[in-house]
Order: sequence, then structure tokens, then C-alpha cells
Amino acid sequence: MAEHTDTTQTQKMYKQVAVLHKDQHRDLYLDRSQGFDFAREVSAVILTVGEFRRAAVEYPIVFTDPSESQPSIPMALLGLKNDQNLFLDAEAAWDALYVPAYIRRYPFVLVNSSGPGAETVTFTLGIDDSFVGVNREQRGERLFQEDGEQTPFLQEQVKFVQKFQQDHDRSRGFCQELQQLDLFEPMRLNVDIPDRKPLVLSGFSGIKRERLKELEPDALATLMKSGALELIYAHLLSLNNVHKMIQRLTA
Repeated sequence: MAEHTDTTQTQKMYKQVAVLHKDQHRDLYLDRSQGFDFAREVSAVILTVGEFRRAAVEYPIVFTDPSESQPSIPMALLGLKNDQNLFLDAEAAWDALYVPAYIRRYPFVLVNSSGPGAETVTFTLGIDDSFVGVNREQRGERLFQEDGEQTPFLQEQVKFVQKFQQDHDRSRGFCQELQQLDLFEPMRLNVDIPDRKPLVLSGFSGIKRERLKELEPDALATLMKSGALELIYAHLLSLNNVHKMIQRLTA
């Protein structure tokens, strides 16, 4: 019997997010020297369209299943089973040339601080307090200066997280464009591993190749001009990386 892997059930990295405040966190430091062990049980992460060209070389790119209330979002597969990351070595170093931005922004994240019924969404910078690198023992980079102003290090983190959010919004627009053209279909990948039980990867979507071929010339031209067509082919080619992941698993 095949072992079932559902990418919609990937474990979240963020466990205890607190909104950063200059008074409460003035003496806070961040030490990232211990590597990426926080992502050891993360089998898939959100990917933005700006990362497709680099990520497609190493990771299979898939999409979450679309619905009427929740559009698809791109994901990079990191493992062939739940709670499995094949891109970390024993010393918690990332074993790939490109590290997804979702991983690099940790432990920071934007928190929706809008009140109930707010017309516009307001985001505030948060941090995962559970991360082992968050400390008050002056290890690593300080977040706030003595006067409460952000340090240059924290300012750079804010810019990075904001850029990630902007790229994530662009990714949603890209997926909505594909959904309107009925280009998504549920995917099911059968993975045969030597001397082990076969795996079935499911719970995500991919591009319908046949539907793509049937698009009208005007629709194809629109996808080409927007850059969406290049991203579609990056996704399709990236699925070949499943074989590389099998090699990682067997090694």
C-alpha cells in the first residue's frame, strides 16, 4: 500500500508570535548562528512568483488547491512525506543553492493588527518568541537601540518582510489569473523508491497541460505579456525535481 502525503498539512514554523514593541523588546537580540533547525519538520513552504526562476532549479513547485473563498498559492516542496525536510543536513545547514524567502524571513512575520470591521488591513511586525535564537543575553544582532529606535539590522528585516508580503500578493494575483482560465487541476504523484514503500503525493494542484494547449491565442498572448507563461513552464519543469528528492531520500 502506498504511503499518502498531503502537502496541505505541512507543519508551521511559527509557534509563538508576539508583536514587536520597542518598550517590551528593547533588550532583545537575534542569533541565527545555529542554522535552520527550526525548519527540519517543514515539508513545504510558500513560494512567491519572484522566486520561481531560481527555485525551479532545485524544488518541485506546486499550488495549493483553489476554492471560491481561497485562491491558490505557490508552494515549494521540501519533503516527500509530512514533517520531512530533505534540504537540511545533520548540522542544520541548508543543502541547496537557493533558500526560499519564507525560510529566510524567519523568525519575523507580518501580523494583521486591523480591528474588527476595519476597511483596510494593517500589518505589524511580529517575531516568533519560541525561536531558540531570540534572546536577551546579547547574542547576535540587537533589534532596538537604547532610545527605542530600530537598529539598522531590524530595519533591513522590516524591508525584507514587507517585500515578501508584496511578492506574496503578486503571487495571489498570478494564481487568480490561472484560476480564471481554468488551468488548475488536482495532482497526484506516484513516487517509487527503491527498497521502500511507494509514496503518493497529493493535496495540491498543478497546471493542466491539455487545457494550456487549448487556450485561445489572445489568452496565450496575455499570459506571455504578463510573464505568467514563463512562470507556468517553470512550474512544469520543476516537477522533474521530484527525482532529485528521491535521490536525497535514498542517500
